[in-house]
Amino acid sequence: LAVAVIRAFSRTLDLDLGDEQVNAIAFECEKLAHGTPSGVDNTLATFGQPMLYSKGDDLSIDVIALKESPPLVVACSGRSGVTHELVAGVRARRERLPGAYDELFGQIDQLSKAGAEALRAADYASLGNMMDVCQGLLNGIGVSTPELERMIHIARSAGAAGAKLTGAGGGGSIVALCPDTIVPVRDALRSAGYQTVDINGKTDA
Repeated sequence: LAVAVIRAFSRTLDLDLGDEQVNAIAFECEKLAHGTPSGVDNTLATFGQPMLYSKGDDLSIDVIALKESPPLVVACSGRSGVTHELVAGVRARRERLPGAYDELFGQIDQLSKAGAEALRAADYASLGNMMDVCQGLLNGIGVSTPELERMIHIARSAGAAGAKLTGAGGGGSIVALCPDTIVPVRDALRSAGYQTVDINGKTDA
């Protein structure tokens, strides 16, 4: 939303803002909304390409060239977590168990890198397995919820190759990888009362 509004102002006021400027302004909006955001959301929204994003000592963006659009179903719980509260909660829990949490973060990092390679190769069986493992780690750091776990279970039971929460957690949405199973996964989630969005951009109420 921030990126869209910024671009609308740029066009209306003839500011001719480039992508880097739009991204920088959108990141400031993210700070106002979320406190200490990673920057991944505004960057993806600005550049509109799949990428492996890493914000450590140096920002790293690795664009992922896809053979095809991955078969995805996104399901929305209708309940939203508060990002800055979730981030603060993870930070507080890490302070109590820094070694354990750093190990979990490291495993998530490695899964993200391996997942990018599986995505490039359209190896959905491997990518789905990695999504499932990553979800377990996200649950371990305390950002999943019983409802998100239920949605993931529904998607997997209906044939998804893998599923995990998306976003900050605490509510919100899941994403399911569904090679040849988009319709049954979508229908199962809709039957359970959830709104879905498939890869064609169509929203099902």
